[in-house]
Amino acid sequence: MTTYLLEIGLEEVPARFMPGILSDLKTRWEAALTAQRIVFESVETIGTYRRLTTLVSGIASQSTASQTRLRGPMKSIAVTADGQLSPAGQGFLKKTNLTEYQIETEGDKDYIVGYVELPSAQTQLLLEKLAAEVTLGIALPIAMTWGTGIGPFIRPIHWIVSMLDDQHIPVQLFDIQSGIHSRGHRFLTDSDDAPQWIASGVSIAISNATTYLTQLNEHHVLVDAAERKAIIETALHQYTDEWDPELVEEVVYLTEWPTPLTNTIAARYMDLPDEPIIECIRKNQKYFPVIRNEKLQPVYILIAESATPENEAMILKGNQSVLGARLDDVRFFWEEDLKTPIDTALEKLKTVVYQKGLGSVSDKVSRIETLAQEIAKKIDITNTHELAHVQRAARLSKADLVSHMVLEMPKLQGIMGGIYASRNGESPDVAAAISHLYDATINPNA
Repeated sequence: MTTYLLEIGLEEVPARFMPGILSDLKTRWEAALTAQRIVFESVETIGTYRRLTTLVSGIASQSTASQTRLRGPMKSIAVTADGQLSPAGQGFLKKTNLTEYQIETEGDKDYIVGYVELPSAQTQLLLEKLAAEVTLGIALPIAMTWGTGIGPFIRPIHWIVSMLDDQHIPVQLFDIQSGIHSRGHRFLTDSDDAPQWIASGVSIAISNATTYLTQLNEHHVLVDAAERKAIIETALHQYTDEWDPELVEEVVYLTEWPTPLTNTIAARYMDLPDEPIIECIRKNQKYFPVIRNEKLQPVYILIAESATPENEAMILKGNQSVLGARLDDVRFFWEEDLKTPIDTALEKLKTVVYQKGLGSVSDKVSRIETLAQEIAKKIDITNTHELAHVQRAARLSKADLVSHMVLEMPKLQGIMGGIYASRNGESPDVAAAISHLYDATINPNA
């Protein structure tokens, strides 16, 4: 089975763009190979934040010969009464570079038709052109130039590996010529031909396209995102009941050699509400909180990129220090917000513009109050006590938008409103209604 390998080595691509780029790359390779009549078994596009890799398995050594039928104008237009080609017929032959034609019937009309022979070609010659066309044709969510205006591309290119089994296939992208050398993990392997500050990783001579994945694995690079994801999710299964799948997807593309480690949340922070701690851990640090029976545990999982037995303790200490600084901010926001009664926030909402022409957020709250009461009546809520709760929940529904916590972590809007309402002595029904205002929860799987 013949395999073609194309690896594009790049500077770090933002994780959020990687799935879309790899999907687009796969679609374009399949379309390009089909258009060139090159038979193949499968196209796999995989990668990390610093490499885009295409593996085409079962690729034929030559394209398939074919014949294309070209239909010209109707016979009545293309051929004169004495059987000669009219200017229209001559124009058809000239345009298509045909020297011969024939008359064929389609339906109840006759047309002049020509056939173009498309000969077979060596795949390796076609790949030299296709690799560049496909790669440079991918949709770029963002683009940049570098050097003396080289580009645009998603990120600057540093190396290219292009091989058909064990044979190098020359490819050029911008000013970079392809070769057979990839690079290992930039921190876990020592660079032998680059300044230390670049941390490029050791140079690896790929012996065959089919050994590429194994060779990269030996140098601490898991190119296949599915393998990295399996390592991360296996670790999560051991410690927690739930996790954010979007965060998993992001972390998959933030690592080349994921190493799950567990670390602790200092006890002094565990008196804070779970929700802001969880959001801080996920949003700011890209860690995975450990949640059991819907309760946050004083443990989190971090996915290290360059952990070794020698530096693991230092990594844990450094991450704990960084998280501590973040949670100190959370504590400050929490304590400052609790100093102010929730009703005070209603005055602040008058200074927050909702939308030009629609007034302030305070004006919007007034409209919500009116609507909530009307809806309550229509669903037969007539109890005076319950109607008062509806009105109060509506009135406080946007109060947390001017809190320190929500200004820092907007995803907690509504959730923190419910917590603050409860701490301010509001009815449990009012607090619950506020917390579910956005029909969201800190747990994305709930």
